[in-house]
Amino acid sequence: MRTTLALAVIVLAGTAVAEPIPKFDVDKICRSAFRRSAVGSKDDQAVYERCMTKAQEAYDSVKGMWPQLYPDEQERCARAGTGTNPVGSYDSIAYCAKWALLEHKDGEKEREDEMRARQIQRKEFRY
Repeated sequence: MRTTLALAVIVLAGTAVAEPIPKFDVDKICRSAFRRSAVGSKDDQAVYERCMTKAQEAYDSVKGMWPQLYPDEQERCARAGTGTNPVGSYDSIAYCAKWALLEHKDGEKEREDEMRARQIQRKEFRY
């Protein structure tokens, strides 16, 4: 019993923990964009609203992809979100996550192709 429990603890300790989606102060980011737009422009509010909408869309995209990423990919994409932008960017995280998921699909296709090739070889070499 103790051996089983100790083994379970070791296995769980070695299991990677999922990284949470980084939290960015989108309001602050968009207010900054709002201030950088032409001062006194009638489009100031539109700039802010567009920024908030794009940030929400990017976050929603990340939220849908995040659980499909491996923990090391989550960590890498979280770093990508703050790499060039100290206040954070969900667009950068979404871009990183999309590439990571494409790599998953490429890997799956390679594995499927390899399995098909093995099946064909087995059929060809049967007597």
